[in-house]
Amino acid sequence: MRRARTYTVPPCAKRTATAPIRLMNRLLALLPALLLVACFGTHGTDDGPSEDAPRLDMGTGEIDAGPRRGDLGPGRPDAGPRVPDGGGRIDCSPHRASLTCGASPHFAGSSFDLPISIGGEGECYCGETIYCGVSVRPGPTGEPVEIDLNTELCHGGALCDACFPYIEGSCPIPALPAGEYPVWLNGERAFDLEVQGDFVEQEQCTRVAAPDSLDCGPVGWPAQRFEAGEICHQEDVFIGTRPTITVVDTCATCGQQPGPCTVTVDESGFAPVLQVDVSRTNTACDVDCPAICMRMEHQCVVPDGLAPETAYQVIVNGRSFGTTITASTFGGGEETCVGFLAGG
Repeated sequence: MRRARTYTVPPCAKRTATAPIRLMNRLLALLPALLLVACFGTHGTDDGPSEDAPRLDMGTGEIDAGPRRGDLGPGRPDAGPRVPDGGGRIDCSPHRASLTCGASPHFAGSSFDLPISIGGEGECYCGETIYCGVSVRPGPTGEPVEIDLNTELCHGGALCDACFPYIEGSCPIPALPAGEYPVWLNGERAFDLEVQGDFVEQEQCTRVAAPDSLDCGPVGWPAQRFEAGEICHQEDVFIGTRPTITVVDTCATCGQQPGPCTVTVDESGFAPVLQVDVSRTNTACDVDCPAICMRMEHQCVVPDGLAPETAYQVIVNGRSFGTTITASTFGGGEETCVGFLAGG
């Protein structure tokens, strides 16, 4: 058995400052002079302040006014983008979203916010926000057929006491007819979005397909499911967290990459189940690969809404490995790995 992977939550430094009483008394004593200078600066000549104008020695004391905003736009309490007056964005750069978690499928004919996250196990974020631009690709007759998402990570410069593995945001999706829509993320195919007219909502997380890290050109779709040879995960996890299931593809090729992985919480049957639907994609480099099996790991994320003290059976591409995941206040146990021989 392997030990559970952990990450450190580093504290962030806090600013401290002092405000000496003598400084405040001095400011009060100079208040008439301050008003006089302010009036002169407002109603004086256009040549600016004179070199002979009196200057006030304010000392070296500092007053702690708490965190200061670098822009004058309205603050947002959630993880959406900070959009100041004028519609601009502050200190943002393209950054591909990592996953989408929430209730699925989505209802046809109504607009909705698609939750997205940037991050993962062991990563650290504090104060950043996500901007998401959305456009719909029309078909030959004008009906929507595909969705383009462009995500950016915006640095807010907030003061924090801890960091977090994910930063949250959302993408405003317009009303769509029922169907399954390919989603492109920052220019590359990432996952499929299901929209239905009548359905039962289930919680799920979809880890998006890996980008073209091999630089081989467009990644081939549709993504292909495979028979997993091994899975690794913690069986006891903390309530309200997103545990990771590592699925091992024991017979991938050098030109393939991890495709999307969706974990769905299915509580409709006699026993609750985590249905893991994981796939791989082909690239143009695949034609030059030798005919040998290579190991490829897929990181699949479990939704954070598991019922406490309930054992969920893990099913990967229709196959049970005999393992369960339970959320409790005493989570964080060792990682369990279970595997089968290829073809077994």
